[in-house]
Amino acid sequence: MNWIAFHFGCRFFYQKLLGGKTISEANILLKKSYDDPQLVFDQELPLWKKIFNVTDSERLAFLLNLYGKLDLSWPQSQINKLYHLRSYLLFISIIFLLVSLIYQSFVFPSFMALYEEMNLPIGYSIEKFNTILTTSIFIIIIINISLLRFSFLIKKMMLYPASFSLSLLDRMILSSSLVKSMQHIQALVYAPLDTDLNELSTKKSNLIKQLTNDNLNVPEEMQYMLKAAQDEFLQLVNKRIIKLVTMLAVVIVSAVAYFIIAAYSPIFAFGEIV
Repeated sequence: MNWIAFHFGCRFFYQKLLGGKTISEANILLKKSYDDPQLVFDQELPLWKKIFNVTDSERLAFLLNLYGKLDLSWPQSQINKLYHLRSYLLFISIIFLLVSLIYQSFVFPSFMALYEEMNLPIGYSIEKFNTILTTSIFIIIIINISLLRFSFLIKKMMLYPASFSLSLLDRMILSSSLVKSMQHIQALVYAPLDTDLNELSTKKSNLIKQLTNDNLNVPEEMQYMLKAAQDEFLQLVNKRIIKLVTMLAVVIVSAVAYFIIAAYSPIFAFGEIV
């Protein structure tokens, strides 16, 4: 989401409303006067549609002024390094899967045929090779899929949709604390609109009303609260990524170690016989 354009649009509409224009007239002027891609935002965004649907001009001006001053962008640099690590491990996983599948399909059957032909005893690592390797590959695939799904869900949640539904599996991938943290942020972002998004919405809406009644700078106070909530959310994201990446790294290292041992065992066995 281009939040810079969104905030610009809010400020533009606010000024036009002060000048006596209607929201529809202001929208026509915006599209006519500004065609710079950096200043064009998606007016189908749920947040904007809720603002646009407010009919009371005084309340609409309040909302436009507030959202025009509120920075809704995310400091994503905190999680970029971990995403790079995830991508690196995904690449390693793909290489390992290709090598192991080639070995399992073409090389290992040849070794087994020689063992049977020479009537040699089969060790545990060789006997259970297919089972252990297949299980390791399955676990690696599951963790990688979980990491990719996790990344997709985080990006989706950071778009501030009006609502989002998560399956039980998605909630397991994200963790309950992450879901709760995002609900906290969403309730805060939509609080000025008095929208019932989740169980925290009423509390946050009442908070905005109290700030307004006390003549405090609502955008500024909201910005402080939003930044703190975003920081907490990103910390939880980092912890979750670290946990999933660590699990993946441990499985990959264990699988590679076993693969090397199992792959070289027949070679050493034949070497001793020769």
